[in-house]
Amino acid sequence: MQAEPGQPMKMAWPTVFLDQWVWIRFAAVATGRSRDPDDARAYDEVRQASAEGVVFALSATRYEETGRIRDPRQRQDIADVVAPISELRSLRVHNDLVEHQIKIALHEILGRPTFRPSPLQVIGVGAHWSFTGVNAFHRVFDARDKVVDTIDGSWLRQVAQYTEYRLFAGPVDSELPALEKRGYVDPRQLEASATSRLEQERALATQFGSRSDPSATVLRFLQVRELWGTHGKMLARIAQEYGVPGRAIMPDPNARTPFARDAAEFMERIPTTHLMAQLKHGIYRQRREWTWNMLRDIESMSVAIPYTDVVVMDKDAVDLATRVGAPTRFNTTVIARMGELIDVLPDLRKDVNADAEEPPGWERLGPRAPFQLDLPRSLEPEEVPIGAQLRLVGDDGEIIHSPRTPGL
Repeated sequence: MQAEPGQPMKMAWPTVFLDQWVWIRFAAVATGRSRDPDDARAYDEVRQASAEGVVFALSATRYEETGRIRDPRQRQDIADVVAPISELRSLRVHNDLVEHQIKIALHEILGRPTFRPSPLQVIGVGAHWSFTGVNAFHRVFDARDKVVDTIDGSWLRQVAQYTEYRLFAGPVDSELPALEKRGYVDPRQLEASATSRLEQERALATQFGSRSDPSATVLRFLQVRELWGTHGKMLARIAQEYGVPGRAIMPDPNARTPFARDAAEFMERIPTTHLMAQLKHGIYRQRREWTWNMLRDIESMSVAIPYTDVVVMDKDAVDLATRVGAPTRFNTTVIARMGELIDVLPDLRKDVNADAEEPPGWERLGPRAPFQLDLPRSLEPEEVPIGAQLRLVGDDGEIIHSPRTPGL
């Protein structure tokens, strides 16, 4: 099926994005702290849907929101339900998705590149994928820096899953002193920065304070900021690569009508940045106080709504998305209640194509099996050569990290 102009293709697997509140309530069910029958039923239905092939995708914001929780026990409880259901599959990093959308828009409007860009791999696994767009897996290297290909794939799979699971859960209090010596910073400290994403929105709200009603011109300003302000270097590189004249895609602030037709249409064909601008414009129109929760909801929806089939958010976020027409534009079900999630799951399970290729996961390391939360066994001396190391390696073969991981 061909996508609408500016709309990315949906993926081959029915895909759901769950907001943090859903995972928190699932954790309450799993630990016996919830008495809500809808929560319990939804938890069971989601686990069954996951087992049948429905993808429950995370994103970078899910890592951020879990990481900022102070109580290690609560983070652990959340990780205990997130990991088996999602298998820590995640949507690709925001920048990569926008770059692909830019190339599609240039092709649709200007015919440059000449051929429509190939579909992008949107789903991957682990934190590295969420934040960098690179799949990274553990491999054992010998003392000569060669991959030891005799290591049991099931063991490698368990090492990778356990490491990612522990990373999602975050450190316990006793681990913090050592981590801080190595550069670890509490996520809440980063949020308090005067140059944080939240403070930027608050500063802009102050600038808009004199306006009785932010106009369409303000929306255009937000579009330019989200596209050029955030991705300007990338966009300039792509334009140069494909010989795209700047006047066709960049508004001229000195012109009487700065938003030329081509430039305006181009911005509207970048779904993620256009939707983010629309959602933020809605907040400015309502003159609401900016919060981290609100900002992360917008960042999540700007990626999840274009690419997934069902998005579950809180009521305010769903209302905001509905006001700008996002569910209709992207043919995405955007809901706010557990009961609604229960209602949509049967159709999603029917949409699983048994003949389709499985979504990217852990199979490249070892045979498919339920997600493992347990610490892997230690390898026997005869299984590994002397001086072997466990390293995190990207798809391109680049060594990302050589951790001292238990089990080798």
